[in-house]
Amino acid sequence: LILAGCSKGNFVNGTPRTSKDNKKEIQETPTTGTPGTGAEQEQTESGDLNSRSADASSSKRTMNLEYHGLTKRIESIKFKSDTMTLSDLNSLTPTVSQTTQQINRPVGEKQIKFPYNGSTASETFSKNNLGIADIVLVIDNSPSMREIQEKVAGKLATLTSYFGQADWSLKLVTTDASESCNQFENFTAKTPDYAQLFYDSLLSVGVLGSVNERGVYKASKALTCKSDATQATWLRPHSNIAVIFVSDEDNCSTGTCFGKDDAPENDPEALLTLLESPLGGSKRSLKYSAKTYGIIAIPGVDCDSSNVTGGATEYHNLIARTSTGAMESGQLNETEDICATDYTTVFNRISKDISENLQKVFTLKHHPDMHSVSVTVNNTDLSLNTDFEIIGNQIIFKNDLPDQAEIKVDYSYGKTDPSVQFQISDKDIIIESIEMKSPDGSMVTPDHQIQNGMLTLSQVPAFDSELKIVFRDSLPQLNQRFKLENPVINPESILVYENNEAKSVSWDPETNEIIFEQAPSDNATIEIRYQTSLDRTNKIKIPDSVDLSRIQSITLKSPSVEKDVTFSRESRIINLDLTEFSEPGSLELIIDLAQFEKDSVHPLSEIPFLENIELMIERQDQTPEICEDFTYQQIEGKPGLIILCPYTASDRMTVRYFKKNSTPVEIETTFENPEQLEWAVFINNKKFDDWTRAGDRIIIAPGSLGIIAIIRIETIAKN
Repeated sequence: LILAGCSKGNFVNGTPRTSKDNKKEIQETPTTGTPGTGAEQEQTESGDLNSRSADASSSKRTMNLEYHGLTKRIESIKFKSDTMTLSDLNSLTPTVSQTTQQINRPVGEKQIKFPYNGSTASETFSKNNLGIADIVLVIDNSPSMREIQEKVAGKLATLTSYFGQADWSLKLVTTDASESCNQFENFTAKTPDYAQLFYDSLLSVGVLGSVNERGVYKASKALTCKSDATQATWLRPHSNIAVIFVSDEDNCSTGTCFGKDDAPENDPEALLTLLESPLGGSKRSLKYSAKTYGIIAIPGVDCDSSNVTGGATEYHNLIARTSTGAMESGQLNETEDICATDYTTVFNRISKDISENLQKVFTLKHHPDMHSVSVTVNNTDLSLNTDFEIIGNQIIFKNDLPDQAEIKVDYSYGKTDPSVQFQISDKDIIIESIEMKSPDGSMVTPDHQIQNGMLTLSQVPAFDSELKIVFRDSLPQLNQRFKLENPVINPESILVYENNEAKSVSWDPETNEIIFEQAPSDNATIEIRYQTSLDRTNKIKIPDSVDLSRIQSITLKSPSVEKDVTFSRESRIINLDLTEFSEPGSLELIIDLAQFEKDSVHPLSEIPFLENIELMIERQDQTPEICEDFTYQQIEGKPGLIILCPYTASDRMTVRYFKKNSTPVEIETTFENPEQLEWAVFINNKKFDDWTRAGDRIIIAPGSLGIIAIIRIETIAKN
């Protein structure tokens, strides 16, 4: 008997049969009866088969054999995997981008014809015309100021009581030089519930400020303060400016403000110069459109609340320089003693004074030609320099005007003479472009100089020529330095773009500012990129889109320093040891994700006997456990398991089973004249039909035999 095509099955007794095993004589058992009944009496004989005998006189022959299919398979179920790589993790040194805007100074245009006698204008005003007031309130926030702050907090309504419909705004700053000029939003008549908001804001300044009160310095900073967002100044053109000091100490109370390394803004003289400069685009006149006030320690007045001997002389002298006179008591009208029990009276005086000054300053539509202005008040002529003065296109009256006064101003503007000098503006300007149109229509750029708004040409223009000038205010100066919002960990990482064009800059580590070689142009957009340590973190979150149950492995690399990163993981959070990183670097997170879904089929390499499948799940740091919740399925003839037990991609799964024979089983008999015989096959005493014969060989179909099978082959001679 030869068993072919099943290399691991075997017949008892002995090893699997091969052609060499057939050297032994195989005997058949002659019997009587009809093949296929399975009821005949079997005789046995010792030999390679369990039981067989031969009777030469019988026409029926029987062959018995026992088949052991003991092929056991052990397989690991593996998942196909995807790799997710996140290369934009910059948590070690994040790269940030900030965008800021260069200031945008007003653009003006002027055309001059030669010769040109100019135009005339006549304008009328009423004392009731609305004005514009920009107010700075400097409040001392040193430890002795709590009671005084409480007396000031509720007085904004009093301060604005005389303003009527005037357009006013107020900036609140402290005397502490380290605090921002934008600590509080500006208050205006349009601010909802502005009196209550001012009350809350003023009390919030607290009394933990510097004991070296630098009120003049902070007033200067407030007047030149720019918006953090837009870098635009808050002062408005043609506004009246009022600065109010409230302090129980003098300016620079410790006496250490002045020195060669200190800011010049500490000096009251510098503040006076600043008030006369074109703040917000317009010049102003001291005592009329630019004034100072104070609730201070009045010199010569004893005061228990004052912390300065002899009074606040610097504040007092500064206020006297912008004062229009003293009260009958000798005290300046613009001041009040810090020891006063209530500040209502002084805020009323300040409100009235600001309001009256608003009625003394009137803005003309054009810049008048010199000596061409004629002014009447209620039909009475006034004299230039005696009764009024002209600054730019503003008329400032030196004395109070009568109530309901009607003001008429006649003037000429734009007159040109055969000259090489022309007043383009009352402010210092920068020429953007200048073109001269000659009588023949040709365009040239004339040689010229500009200083203090005065244009000087190198030669007198030809008759009937025309000059066109486009210009900008020179102040405020363009910013050349820009503050970075975060600390820089790697200066070489700084990249700067002006209107999307890369620029070369330097970096000042002391101030954390970038410095342009040449200031960016007006309204330029500046983008700054750099690596920062501000948001440096030792934690990385695995994205929510990642199914944690699919994670097979995680690798964390730092490409910039060429190393794998040590880490631990708690659910989605990866914890790093930042001491590993002494240099800047980014991170690369590599996650191997198993490809599986619920009800997916895990393939097996062989067809199993279903009753013998054993599935083990070995979880991390746990004892292996048997999974009995699975089903078997064949798709397109390929075997596999659907695993219903809970598991993750990190679990190790092993399946053990006995496989079915996957190739036909051939049994070679020694029956003579096989074509003259009738054949029958029985497996485990049941007739079996899924077989074929080739000569004296019986071929049993794949998968028909169990783990152990008793095979009986019967033949009988054909009639």
